[in-house]
Formats: sequence, C-alpha cells, structure tokens
Amino acid sequence: MTPSLRIAGIWAMSVIGALPGCRQVVGGDVFELASVHLTCWPVMRGVQCQLLALSRDVRQPPRDATHEASWHFSGMAGAQLSTTGIVEADRDGDVSIDVDYQSRTAHRMVRLIRGRPGQLLAVVRGRALLDDHGSLRGVPGVRVEVVSGPDAGKAATTARDGTYELAGLTPGLFEMRATKPGYESTDMAVSIESGEAHVSVLLRALIDRDDM
Repeated sequence: MTPSLRIAGIWAMSVIGALPGCRQVVGGDVFELASVHLTCWPVMRGVQCQLLALSRDVRQPPRDATHEASWHFSGMAGAQLSTTGIVEADRDGDVSIDVDYQSRTAHRMVRLIRGRPGQLLAVVRGRALLDDHGSLRGVPGVRVEVVSGPDAGKAATTARDGTYELAGLTPGLFEMRATKPGYESTDMAVSIESGEAHVSVLLRALIDRDDM
C-alpha cells in the first residue's frame, strides 16, 4: 500500500531535512543532531506520539521535534494526526508510523480501535541458524510461526540468509515454532514488549548432511 499522510486540524508540517546538514542554532547554541527517538503511549482515543531529537552533545537536553517532522502512515486507510500529536482513526486496524526529521527516521506500529485507547505493537526479527561443523550459518525457507496468544497463525519464511520478520504482534508472552522439512521442529517461549525484539533459533538437522 502506498504510504499516505493525513493531517487533522490546521497544523501544516514540513520536512526539515532540506536545511543544510544537521546543525541548528537553538538559543545561541549549535544543536548537532545525533538521532531521533519516537515514543507513543495509549490515550483515551488512539495513541499520543512524540518525536525527540537527540544531540551529539550529551549536555544538551532532547528537543521536541514532533511539530517539525514529516509523518507518514501505512497499513490502514483513515489514520489521522491531530494538532496535539494524537494518532487516531475512524476504524479498527494496525497502522505503521514512519517519521522523518533531518534525514533521520523513526518507526512504530500501533493498533487503533475506534473511539478507544490504542495499543502499541511489536516487531520481531531474527535468524534461523544451523551449527555447521562449529560455524553458524543461516537457513533459508524456514517457517517461523506464532502458535499461541492473540496473534496465533501469523507466520514468516526465512530469506536466503536465514532472516525473518514478524510485524504487528501483540506484546506479551507467547510461543513460536520454527519448521522446515529435514530439520527438527523447534518451539520457543517468547516474551516481548512494544517496539523491536530479536529472536533467533538454532535448528538441528534430522539427518547429518555428510550422510545424505
């Protein structure tokens, strides 16, 4: 789906990345941008989000860049950003939030429920690995599936280097299973919070590759 941006109210935002470099003069001090941090939390209707700009100078406090950044939503049509930084929608669904500020980006996933507090979601990334005579290598074509909890049935298949990604998961405790013909099925108990988590799995071949 093509990312879209909708702004509620009269707040017009612009991309600051057009400014030369990442240096700004704030109150007479030069602010050199090191990174950005996007944080969101549930509110009465949707989620409240704030983008903080972090300086290379640790003595300088973070700056609130929420009103200066460029916000993009995807995954569900109808998501809106209010003048106070609240993301809400007129329907239920998962929304991917991408924010750009001075060539830096931040990302969060949330679940919006019409007229109710939203929920922060998690993204799980990792690799399926095989111990190949003392050296770990990625295994392609492994099915990694959530087998318990509210997201049971969500699955991904590992790429050529063994990596996978499962997005839009409900934080909490659940089980995952990794399967591929020729390998033992591997179950994992996983506990994650909102944001990004890394979960890799070590596989065992049913038959020694030297004997095949």
